[in-house]
Amino acid sequence: MWLFVGILLAGLVGKWLDNRLGAFLAAYRTARSRREPPSDIPWSTVAQLRDYVFPSGVDRDENWSRVQGRKVQWSGRVVSVHKSGPLNLTIRMEPRAAYSAVIRQYDVVVWLRHTERSKALSLSEGDKVVFSGIVGAQHWNAISVHLNDGEIVSLSMPSSEILGASAGNRVESILHGAQ
Repeated sequence: MWLFVGILLAGLVGKWLDNRLGAFLAAYRTARSRREPPSDIPWSTVAQLRDYVFPSGVDRDENWSRVQGRKVQWSGRVVSVHKSGPLNLTIRMEPRAAYSAVIRQYDVVVWLRHTERSKALSLSEGDKVVFSGIVGAQHWNAISVHLNDGEIVSLSMPSSEILGASAGNRVESILHGAQ
């Protein structure tokens, strides 16, 4: 009986240490990725990895590890800005797969840095935005790709809005932090 309890405790301690090591490595990758310029991984590559049905979880996770923790910079259209709780944007990417347009309202969730609040709050549905972030872990039951430590790189107004001097000034003031 004591042998069983000892094995059980050793397993629990091992699992706890494994989780702690995993959290440490993820934090290290995030800190390193913040300093690096965005990689050249296009949205289409990540979308294929997300949508592709791999034969087993091991293959799927191994392939995802090639993009996880890498900093990327993409552009897309704002679906929504979530202001309550952690600040995030949901983004619809283009081009979209035919079935993606039917089953998904958005493709990417960008979890923004708190310093991006004023830029994020100025966005509306349909605005085109260039953003960067660090590709997060893929939860295979999720429908979207998550980017952590997100930043709004640049904004442009929806095509329906005519850019006059005031709109141009609005974009410049948003990007440079003025209100």
